[in-house]
Amino acid sequence: MKLYFAGVDCKAYLTIVSRHNQRALGTYYSLKNRDMSKYLKNLRSDFFLDSGAFTAFTQNKKIDLKAYCDFIKKNKKSLALYASLDVIGDWKATRKNQEFMEKQGLKPLATFHHGSPLSELRRLIAKYDYIALGGLVPLTRTPDKLKKWLDICFSIIKVDTKVHGFGINSFNIWKRYPFYSVDATSWLSPSKFKRFLKFDNGQASSFGSLQRTQKKDEIIRLDLETKHYTELCDMQIQEYMKMEKFVTRLWEQRGIVW
Repeated sequence: MKLYFAGVDCKAYLTIVSRHNQRALGTYYSLKNRDMSKYLKNLRSDFFLDSGAFTAFTQNKKIDLKAYCDFIKKNKKSLALYASLDVIGDWKATRKNQEFMEKQGLKPLATFHHGSPLSELRRLIAKYDYIALGGLVPLTRTPDKLKKWLDICFSIIKVDTKVHGFGINSFNIWKRYPFYSVDATSWLSPSKFKRFLKFDNGQASSFGSLQRTQKKDEIIRLDLETKHYTELCDMQIQEYMKMEKFVTRLWEQRGIVW
């Protein structure tokens, strides 16, 4: 499984990800005025460009499709992967955007959104060998609903179709479904919310600044209040790298090797 560290629209966070040679995901909405060859010059791994349509939608803004295409063309050498421009709540318009971008000579990652008809998912997996599942972040607040929806999706998706999960940062979800790739902003939680995810012996646990672990008499001392945010992010990335490696090996043992 490939993990993209999202939220690198801020140069400081991109610098942290670059130090660990990890993949990164940023949005056109936030980076459209950047020279990406310069912005990504120190990144030694893949960069995934998302459109940022959801952020634009929440701010009552619109993204110009032609400008998005032109940006991708201009920075194509710097992009390992780029997503189609979603139209929130309108799968037909999203499909038209995908087709428009393809007519521009581009190959954006097509996305199937929560709530769209399953016939569209069947069409996508028949046409593409790599798709994304989107609109899932709101469902993460209700794990049972998320699992129910993903159970349906993966019962339709063929084994040879690669799947990216937008905003899928749950270790349990990674173990349950054979995602080829995912992205997550939760590695920023220690610096933003003073919560730290620790991975040990196949288990992921969330802690505050000072909290007793499940092991008897063991205390994890993180001092989240006093550490600089860059140190916190460095620490958290290392835990996510462990999880990524564990999940990749787990699915290899199950017979799925990408």
